Amino acid sequence: FRIQKRKRYLGVEYFVFGILATFLMLAAQLTIPTDPWTHISNIILPVMLIYPLATMLVSVAIRNKKIRMDDAIRLENSEKMLAASIQGPKDVIVYILDKDFKLLRFNSALEKAFWNLYQVRLETGTYFLDYLLDTKSKEVLRSNLTKALETGSYSGQQTYGFPGNRIHIEFFLTAIYDDEGKPYAVSSIDIDVTDTQLLQTRLKQSETQYRLLIENMQLGLALHEFEFDTKGEPVTYRFLELNKSYEEMIGIKREQLIGKTVHEAIPNVDPFWIEQYKQVALEGKALKFEQYSTEFGKYFQVNAFSPQKNQFAVILEDISTQKTDEERIKYLSTHDFLTGLQNRTSYEHDLIKYNNLDYLPLSFVIADINGLKLANDAFGHKVGDAIIVAIADILKQYVREGDSLSRIGGDEFVILMPNTEQEVAQKVLQKLVKHIEKIVVHSVDISVSFGIASKTHPEEKIEDVLKAAETDMYANKLYEISSNRSKTISTILNTLYVKNPREERHTARVSILC
Repeated sequence: FRIQKRKRYLGVEYFVFGILATFLMLAAQLTIPTDPWTHISNIILPVMLIYPLATMLVSVAIRNKKIRMDDAIRLENSEKMLAASIQGPKDVIVYILDKDFKLLRFNSALEKAFWNLYQVRLETGTYFLDYLLDTKSKEVLRSNLTKALETGSYSGQQTYGFPGNRIHIEFFLTAIYDDEGKPYAVSSIDIDVTDTQLLQTRLKQSETQYRLLIENMQLGLALHEFEFDTKGEPVTYRFLELNKSYEEMIGIKREQLIGKTVHEAIPNVDPFWIEQYKQVALEGKALKFEQYSTEFGKYFQVNAFSPQKNQFAVILEDISTQKTDEERIKYLSTHDFLTGLQNRTSYEHDLIKYNNLDYLPLSFVIADINGLKLANDAFGHKVGDAIIVAIADILKQYVREGDSLSRIGGDEFVILMPNTEQEVAQKVLQKLVKHIEKIVVHSVDISVSFGIASKTHPEEKIEDVLKAAETDMYANKLYEISSNRSKTISTILNTLYVKNPREERHTARVSILC
């Protein structure tokens, strides 16, 4: 303890220790039986002077020898530790340069790297920068080492080698100082990050490619994240990312969406969307559905999936045109193109539907346009179509709620009147006939023959009732056909004479001659 704490007084302490040891030796001689004092008095003076001094000198010599041995052992251990620390990491480059950039120490990783890059062998004591054959790498390293010596440490990344044979390292330079605090060397620890750099480059390229792919895809893509209230309930979702197609589909700019909640960006959002997306984000359930958006007035096909908890991605496709076409095709499959009335397909469907006890009595009104072929031949199909449309428009006015009106042929219409007795149907028909008698289309008087019949009992066959209505219609047609034909011929002649007066005089003369 005293030796460690008071190194300045070690010699004095060794001398005092010698005096104490000598004194104990003399005290031990008192045990000699024959006159010990005479013996002690003869040797006390030289012993007390020489022995302590000799003890001090021998002790100091032994201590110095031990210190030199300990220093040698520590130096040897330090050298071993330094060598181990330099050579140990096989994938880490370690080297030490003096302030003139000469190699003091280096590990096998540096040797291997320089052989692979420049086919050179490294030697201690040589100028390190001479081994770098590419000028750019040499100048960059010189600058980095200088900064480390000036500032104490410096780190960064550097590339060595030539195109096609390069390594990319991340370096950590540290200055080494002497007892006076002046830098006399610099150590470098380099990590080969070539693979990492290549991976990052490829990842960046991949991200760029995917970004371009996403940005240029025709489908809308957006990423969202749900937000929760104080009770932990999902209440809205926030826009995280979207592509240009999504922006164009909904007609809202990107900057008005990113970072905003759906309620902030689209205040009138339908709760349907939040409920659907909630299943995706919270339950991880992928959904695919079609839905009309009242907010944007479009039909969307939606594919939604959850990339991670509480988030969902949406792929949108605007199918409004497709839906419109589908609806039109569906409409045309059940409706007459010219008049907009139900066609024969819908009529047969309604016939099955109303042939039920719940709809009795069921009345049928069949209408057939008289002289339509003659009008087509005389005035053209445009006039004939105009007559059909005019009749359809009139029939629509007398069809009650729950009734079914269909065009089942070129000039034939049927009205199904469920829960309607024949007398009630007859009164409606009378009003209809009076209305049609007043209509003239392109100077042509319109004439329509009607037939009426009713099914009142379940056991009656609907085919027989229809046949009865047709029979009634044909009977009326025979009655009206001659009058209608005469009117049509007169109309044709009048139209001809108006257009060509000379033809009227010619016809009169031919008649007289006949």
